[in-house]
Amino acid sequence: MSDAEKPVVKSKRKLKPGMGKAKGSGFESLIAKKLSAALPINFIRSPGSGARVGGKNFATIGAMMGEEALKLFNADVVPVNEAAVGLRFSFSIECKSYATADNFTSLVSGSANVFKWFEEAVIDSAKIGREPILVFKWNRSPIFVAVLARTMEGMVTPALRIGRAGRDLDVYEFDELIKHPDFWVQPA
Repeated sequence: MSDAEKPVVKSKRKLKPGMGKAKGSGFESLIAKKLSAALPINFIRSPGSGARVGGKNFATIGAMMGEEALKLFNADVVPVNEAAVGLRFSFSIECKSYATADNFTSLVSGSANVFKWFEEAVIDSAKIGREPILVFKWNRSPIFVAVLARTMEGMVTPALRIGRAGRDLDVYEFDELIKHPDFWVQPA
């Protein structure tokens, strides 16, 4: 087979080194801005984006922090003025922005990234006594939110319910869910 006859294989486009981190940081900043604009609480991207007390770092660094410091470093996006406004944000936020969407087969089989990402939110939320929430998107997709399945009569209906190992997740479009402040905050 000559070179002209060989099939053309497109290679996967890779990000330049360090650009994946920048993409994630930009997405976290966007979510902080959107939450701050829609809710009576202000939000920031967490210093270190959860890395200081996430995963293995919790046992060494996180265990030494006080409750208030832990809240600022635990999740990817954190509330900063709850006491001042007399409200409590209900969630610990994990943010993910990836290039390629999970396929249907991985969603049905329970092997999709969404389930792994949500487990990260579960682990971090337990450290500060809040509910886990995953805010995620893929290239050229809307922003989605995944939470533990629940009945929210009078609010918004989930776009999708997916499950794995007895843990059902409701998936919403972020822009629809953000219109319901009672979902996100409660009196302090």
